[in-house]
Amino acid sequence: MRSAVSPPVVEPENELTPGIEAGGRAAAPTLAPPSAAQVAAVAPPPIEGWALEARRQQRLLLALWQPASSAALAGWWRQSPGRAARGLLAYRANGLAVAERALAAAYPTVAQLLGDAALAAVARRLWRAQPPERGDLACWGRGLADALAADPALDDWPWLPDVARLDLAVADAEQAADAPEAAPDLQALAGPDAGAARLCCVPGLAVLRSAWPLVTLWQAHREGGDAAPLAQARQALQAGQAQNAVVWRRGWRARVLPLGEADLVFTAAVLAQQPLAQALAAPAAAGHPGWSFEAWLLQALSQRWIAGLALASDAPSRAS
Repeated sequence: MRSAVSPPVVEPENELTPGIEAGGRAAAPTLAPPSAAQVAAVAPPPIEGWALEARRQQRLLLALWQPASSAALAGWWRQSPGRAARGLLAYRANGLAVAERALAAAYPTVAQLLGDAALAAVARRLWRAQPPERGDLACWGRGLADALAADPALDDWPWLPDVARLDLAVADAEQAADAPEAAPDLQALAGPDAGAARLCCVPGLAVLRSAWPLVTLWQAHREGGDAAPLAQARQALQAGQAQNAVVWRRGWRARVLPLGEADLVFTAAVLAQQPLAQALAAPAAAGHPGWSFEAWLLQALSQRWIAGLALASDAPSRAS
C-alpha cells in the first residue's frame, strides 16, 4: 500500500536479539555448559510442586529478557544445557515474531507508515525495553508512542508518535464498555444548579492534541491506499497543518473526527470531570473567548458523545 510519505529507514539491532541472525534465522547456540560452581550456586532449593515450577518459570523469564542471565538457569535444566540453550533461542525468536504481529494489530496506521522492515526493528527494540507484564499480548505495546518519539532514526517523522497515540485511542474505544442506549437526560442544564453538574461522556471517548494533520494522516491510511487521500495528507504535512482529534465508539467501530482547539479544551475539562461552570470557563481561559457551548452541545448530541449528566449530589463514580 502506498503511503503519504516514504517509509523511514530503521536499522535492525541484531544485538538486541541474541541467537538470531540477520533475516530471522536461528544462530548456533553459544551458551556454554554451566560450571560446577554455577550449578552449586543456583541449584534448586528444597521446594516442590507448584512453588518449584513457579521459581523455574521466573528464572526462565529472566534468561529470556536478559540473555546474560542465562547462567541463572544452571541446575534448573530439565534437558541438557545444549538443548536448553536451543530452546531459549526458539523462545526468543518466537517472542520477536509475536511482538511484530501484536504491534501491527494494535497500531495498523503506524504499521502502514513504517512498512514491515521498520516495524520489525521497532518491535524488537520495544520488546526488549518494555517486556510484557501480562499474559494477554493485546495489552502490550502501550509505550510505543514514547518509544517512537525517542528513536533518533525517526526524527524526520515527528508526527509518527501522535499517529501511534491515535491508533491506541481507537483500539481503546473499540474495547470500551457500551454506551447507554437511551438519550441522555439533560433537563438539569436549565436548572439553577447546572453549574455544579458534570457532563458524562460515553466510555472510550478521548481527545488528542497534535501539531500535525493527525486525522487526515490517519484517514488516508484507512482508505485502502487511494491516491486522493494520500495526496491530501502530503499537502497537509507540507502546509504544516495542525489537527486535533476526537475518538469515540458508535456501534462496533471507533470513529475519528477533527476537533477545534477550543472544543478540545472544553471536552478535556469534561473528561476530567470538572463541574460544568469550571469547564465552560476553560476555553476562554485558554484564549478562545468566542467559543460556543451550544454549538459544541449540538455536535456532542448528534455524535452521541454524552452519556448523561451527574448532579452535584451524585458521587463522582456514578458519573463515569
